[in-house]
Order: sequence, then structure tokens, then C-alpha cells
Amino acid sequence: MGFRKWASDLKRMKKKKESGIHFGRQADASISDDAYIEGGTKLTFGCTWNAADHFPSYLSLASGSKLIIKDHFFFYSGTRAAIRGTLELGSGYINYGASIFCYEKIVIGNDVAIGSNVCIRDTDSHQIISQCNQIVNPVSSPVYIGDHVWIGEGSTILKGVRIGDGSIVASGAVVTHDVPNNCVVAGVPAKVIKENTTWR
Repeated sequence: MGFRKWASDLKRMKKKKESGIHFGRQADASISDDAYIEGGTKLTFGCTWNAADHFPSYLSLASGSKLIIKDHFFFYSGTRAAIRGTLELGSGYINYGASIFCYEKIVIGNDVAIGSNVCIRDTDSHQIISQCNQIVNPVSSPVYIGDHVWIGEGSTILKGVRIGDGSIVASGAVVTHDVPNNCVVAGVPAKVIKENTTWR
């Protein structure tokens, strides 16, 4: 079920059960009147593992942005999500203090576990200017995270990356290239260190 989001006021939004979004105690949101939310399933934003762990969380949906919710997904408290393009969510969770910057498209599959303080971004955001005044404009490119992926604490997923089904990104890794299915990557930049792996 798809519908155009009418509410930029969080209090009004919390009252609309059909939105499929539940906001935690310290969660806040800025949602443009012409942002689009699709999906009758549940997104919980700013939830906690225990009652003492409420940190400010913030969801921003810019004009023309899309949030597609395909299954139950949980953003734990302290998360920041800024969406200007399309964010598509399957099932799983993003742990405390993570950041998502979606300018073009980010797709997260099913049964995904994303650790604390992870950063996922599909854009450079800023221009780079060299000594000879040559300007390199920011580049955006979609990010795809497959099914049953585990992304370790403090890692970074950069633009244009596709992470294959069943793979593991080690804590602190910086992923700049595609990751095959069922492997472990680690390091800066991330490289394959194990193949034919599974996790549970």
C-alpha cells in the first residue's frame, strides 16, 4: 500500500497508525509534505535494547524523497537518517548511533544486522577543488546491501557498493568496492579475507 505523506508535524504523524512507522521516545522527524512513504509493514525508529538507552534519533525526508518499507525494520536510538533519494528497507535492524545519507538510492535486504556507529552513504556530498582550481563535483551512486548481511560496528559503506548475500563486513572496515556473496571483508579499504562463510 502506498500513500503520500501529508504530515510534517511529528505529533500528527505518531497518531497515524497506517503510516507503519513507530517513533521511539527521543526520536524526531522532518518530513516534507511531498515525501512518499510506501508499505503497510512496520518501521520502528529510535527503539532501544533497554529502558536506559534513549538517545536522540532523527529522520529527515526531503522533498521528493521516497521511503519504501517492505518488512519489519528497526532503527535503534541515536540513529541519523537523511533521505533525499530512495531508501528501501527489507527486514533487520540498524544499531545505536548509525548514520544513513541517501541522496540517490540505498537498498537494504532481508535479515540484515547493522552494527553500532556504522555509516552508509551513497554520495560524496561535497565538491573537491585542486590547487589549479579544477573542481570535481560530488558523485552519487546507489548502494545495495543483500539478504542476511552482517555489517560490523564502526564500518563505513561508500557510494556505488553492492554487498552480496550472506556476507560479513568486519568492524571498522571501509567498503569502497563490491563484496561477493558469502565472504568476510575487512580493512581500509576492505578486502576479502575469508570465502564460503555463513553466520547466525
